Amino acid sequence: MSDIKKIPTIKSFIKEVFQTIILGIAIFAILQVSLQPYKVEGSSMHPTMESGDFVIVNKITYWEIPFYESINHQYLFTGPRRGDLVVFDYPFDPSRKFVKRVIAIPGDTLEIKSGSVIINSKVINEPYVYHPSYDNVRPITIPRGSYYVLGDNRQNSQDSRSFGLISSENISGKALISYWPISNLVDDLR
Repeated sequence: MSDIKKIPTIKSFIKEVFQTIILGIAIFAILQVSLQPYKVEGSSMHPTMESGDFVIVNKITYWEIPFYESINHQYLFTGPRRGDLVVFDYPFDPSRKFVKRVIAIPGDTLEIKSGSVIINSKVINEPYVYHPSYDNVRPITIPRGSYYVLGDNRQNSQDSRSFGLISSENISGKALISYWPISNLVDDLR
């Protein structure tokens, strides 16, 4: 008689299948809300990212706390920081997404002299820059909720020098890891 109790009943089998389906739906929903794939287009981020690379974008990193008023936006986890690679809506066509590097954050004073980026009166070290430009940008203080972004390939990048500051509301998330081509994933994991 004890062997009969060990045989799963149809009722317990259906219960386990149902629980597995619910768990799968919950995991899928969490991933849809928090992560998103993004395909890099163009060479503005060369050599950090190449045209055709696929990256995972963390969409919850920069979630803002609604209705919180202060000099800086208040984020649930963290706001964009200098050096972060962010994916955002292109200001002149929100159906297009761009990826760029955050160079200046709210409260920073930015200036570019002959291609050298100066933040708060200090020239910053940018080892990731592929082709420096020799642009000049007059001093600007970054207002609340705005960011100054630049591509790593400065001679071939449409960025804040051409379209201005980006709003925190237009930032989709932080580019985390390049997963395609697969060699990028291997390099990122090293």
